[in-house]
Amino acid sequence: MHKKLIRIIELKEKFMEEKEGVLNNLVIQFTEINTIIEEIEFECGENQEMLQKFVLDGSDFEVITSYIKCLSSRKQKKIQEREDINRQIDATRAELLELAIEVNIYKNLQEKKIREIKIIENRKFQKKLDDIAIRKACLKTSDF
Repeated sequence: MHKKLIRIIELKEKFMEEKEGVLNNLVIQFTEINTIIEEIEFECGENQEMLQKFVLDGSDFEVITSYIKCLSSRKQKKIQEREDINRQIDATRAELLELAIEVNIYKNLQEKKIREIKIIENRKFQKKLDDIAIRKACLKTSDF
């Protein structure tokens, strides 16, 4: 039973390491998407300033407004991706927390088993000492 607990703990800890790697990758993706969203917002702002500062003819105005719409659409897609990744991050963190709790439970169970084994060993040792003491007492009483 003790070796099984050790193996379960090892497997759970290995699985936790893999989940931590997944979480790190998701955080990196989240950061990259945030950077892209900031770049799109900056570019949108520049184009809107251009619309306000300059007098543009119809075709230039149409090109810039359609480009701003395209950027806004791209930004919305990236925001949706960020939300999806954020949900994955939350789910992975929840899984990691659950795994950490399980590992802690198994470690506590392992410690309990070790204490039980030590108690049994101490009892056996004490029984041997008692047997020796009884034999000595019997030998002393038989001598008299």
